[in-house]
Parts: sequence; structure tokens; C-alpha cells
Amino acid sequence: MNTLVAIVVFGGGAIAAMVVLVVLIGLFLPESTEGKSSRRFAVSTGAVWEALIDYERHPMTGKMAGAFRELASDNDLPAWIEDMKHGEPIEVRTLESRSELSLVRAMSSTMLPMTSRWTYDLITTDDGCRLSLHGVTDIKSGNWRVPIFRFMMLVGGGVKKGLDIQLDMIEATLEA
Repeated sequence: MNTLVAIVVFGGGAIAAMVVLVVLIGLFLPESTEGKSSRRFAVSTGAVWEALIDYERHPMTGKMAGAFRELASDNDLPAWIEDMKHGEPIEVRTLESRSELSLVRAMSSTMLPMTSRWTYDLITTDDGCRLSLHGVTDIKSGNWRVPIFRFMMLVGGGVKKGLDIQLDMIEATLEA
């Protein structure tokens, strides 16, 4: 019985120490992270553009998105909520759109002081097109989740990972 108690106490202490370490590391990580990614497609810019504007098939939150609700727009460009499967609503707004050339979207969280801005640029090539993505995510101080989320961004590959997931979803659509 004493061995079991020692294991539980040691295990609980180890978990608590890991949580404290994650929070401490997260406190010292930068507010802003940036990423870039691109992919070539053997289709027209128009085909890629059609995939890009279908936000229900290609949400900014990737496979974490569960449901979508349209929002009123200030600039006549698409705006919506991506309800993540764990209940967090993410607001997404299209800030700029130049048909079949470029798109700028911003997303923000209601649970953390987090914003992301992604720029999508399409360039025609001899064999189709190239889609380049650039993203910047800012996670401001403000609540207890911030250092944990900053740490998760570091360990999970940050903004570039999200951009790569977006490109993977578009590629899968175009191959289907």
C-alpha cells in the first residue's frame, strides 16, 4: 500500500511540475509567431480560388472546425464563425479579396486574446499555379491560457503547421 501511495504522490508531483514548466516556458515565448508555406497545383488559379472561398470545406481552424455560422460583413466580403468541436467560437473575417489573385483573412478567438492574419497569394505558372500563404498569429497576455497556448504553438509547429494543413485540405479537394 505504501508503494501505491508513493507512486500516486510521485506521479501527481511529476504532472504538476510539467504543468508549471509549460506555463513558465510559455510566459517567456514571444507574443507573435509567423509562418510561410506554399504549394504548386497542376490546375488553374480559378480552380484553386474556388476551393479557397469554400470556407466550410477549408476552414482556417482545419479539422477542429465543427459547424459554421455566417456573420454580417462590414465590407461585403465573407465573414463567419467556426465553432470548434470543443465549443470555442472562432470569428473569421475576409479583409481583402482580389478575385483569383489574393485573399486576406483574419481570425480571432473569444476565449483567448489571440488573432491571426493569413494572406493567400495565387500566381499562375507554366504548369498551373502556386498558392503562397503567409500567416501571423498574435497571442497577447490576458488570461491563464495564454502561456499554455504559446507553448502549444511552439511544440505543435506554430503558424506554419496551420498553413500546411490549409494547403493539404485544398490539395485533397483538388485531387478528388
